[in-house]
Amino acid sequence: MTTGILHVGDQTLSLTETVTNLLRNSIMTGDLSLGQPVSEVMLSKKYNVGKTPARETLFKLKQEGIVNIIPQKGSFIYDPSPQDVIDLCNFRAYIEPLAIKEAMFDNEDEFLDCLEIILTKMNQLLKRGNIKAYQQVDNEFHMTFFDYCTNPHLKDIYKSVSTKASAIRSNITSNLTMEMAKFTNNHHDEIFNLLTAGKVDAAISILTAHIQLAKSEFVK
Repeated sequence: MTTGILHVGDQTLSLTETVTNLLRNSIMTGDLSLGQPVSEVMLSKKYNVGKTPARETLFKLKQEGIVNIIPQKGSFIYDPSPQDVIDLCNFRAYIEPLAIKEAMFDNEDEFLDCLEIILTKMNQLLKRGNIKAYQQVDNEFHMTFFDYCTNPHLKDIYKSVSTKASAIRSNITSNLTMEMAKFTNNHHDEIFNLLTAGKVDAAISILTAHIQLAKSEFVK
């Protein structure tokens, strides 16, 4: 059974940090379903670690609001109510436009170049019919707003909800038809084209409609 530390690139991560990152990513990408039970035993087997890092991982993600630990029942992946989704999507509709404005002001060329690369991936994946991979890149598209925004407070605020936002987005897209996926991806193309044309407010209007559509689809 694995012990000690793992080296990732030039970073040295403890087992708890490694397992936490892996579990968080599984939640964000929809590999683990909303409301799904998780346990120390499951994590120990899944990631080949002892119970201590597994226990610490669950506690850490509980602090982040991503795992619910219910006494006498067990631990469960975040399972939002319709109101939770409404509140989170309304928050996204407020904060993502701010990040876009700052990214365009701070790093316009690099920001648009990155969005173009991501959109190319998304369009290729849809052509192949790979909706699962498409939804992971969809997460990247929205996170890019914050990657190229230099305001640390916006970054920190989004980081506090990004896992939940990605998990909800993955849950929605896991049930998407190809027709609906193409329709929502048209929003991404429109946002990029408007930003490239310098029409930031128009791009933000499309983004807001895009988020509201996601909200209604999840609640429905």
